[in-house]
Amino acid sequence: MGERLGLIEGTITSRIRNNSIPQNNTSGVVGVSFNAARKRWSAFLQFQGQVHFLGSFVNKDAATEARKQAENKYFGEFLDNLKRNKAQKK
Repeated sequence: MGERLGLIEGTITSRIRNNSIPQNNTSGVVGVSFNAARKRWSAFLQFQGQVHFLGSFVNKDAATEARKQAENKYFGEFLDNLKRNKAQKK
């Protein structure tokens, strides 16, 4: 049942592929937010039920780059392995 919903190893695969911006997002970038108290940008990534804090940055571009690198690291490897496993099952 979990695979039908796209839930594999605690990760909803459709959310990785879609990665749409939530309505309450004010930065315009998924996983990047501004901490007004500290006057810094923060980057986060949620993967397999864990939230990964990627750092606090002076500017939005640096936070966005950190988020993109983390997406490639975590999501890229996961989706590549998922594709390989599906191909082997056929």
